Amino acid sequence: MPCSTIPGRAARLLPATGSLRVGCDETIGSLEFNRRSPRPGIGGVLKAMTIADLYPYWNDSHAEFMEALNAIEDELWGRTPAGREGRTIAEIAFHVIETECFWIGEVAQSGPKNRLDPANYPTKGALIEGIEAARSATILYLDVLKYESLKSVRGIPADPKNNVPETNMPLSWIIWHVMEHEIYHWGQIVRRAEDLQSKAR
Repeated sequence: MPCSTIPGRAARLLPATGSLRVGCDETIGSLEFNRRSPRPGIGGVLKAMTIADLYPYWNDSHAEFMEALNAIEDELWGRTPAGREGRTIAEIAFHVIETECFWIGEVAQSGPKNRLDPANYPTKGALIEGIEAARSATILYLDVLKYESLKSVRGIPADPKNNVPETNMPLSWIIWHVMEHEIYHWGQIVRRAEDLQSKAR
């Protein structure tokens, strides 16, 4: 399935070729082909992976995160509590988008650098759509990833002097990092919204 057939922002977050890298030297030709292909059973045979297989609570926590975002009033997204420094809810939400796109699109899939522009996410609705699009792209990647590929190691961008083999990480760590990163900022956003609401009373 070429990128152009994927609706919304998710198409623009996938590699331009429409193919996904799932290992150090393995490329799945197209999502359409793999979605038509039957999945082998688990009786000693590796099968295609889903998010539910990998981290069964990820979908649940993401759904609750989106509920929390939708419940925050629009006018709070661009504000910070009086007398305090720090990012706004909108800035944190954008950070969630660019972080998932970076780790899954650029690092895990060895894709091209794709620096997102916060000006393209000017509203609460645009940010929520962007978070969902980033997650949709992640799901498409995980849906064709093989279990054996979780051990594939990726180079973590860093100062070249410090980017030694010991600092590189397997795909399993990268995926876990994206999951816990979203959960961390979920709590941060909820706390920021509570602070703003208490100051408004």
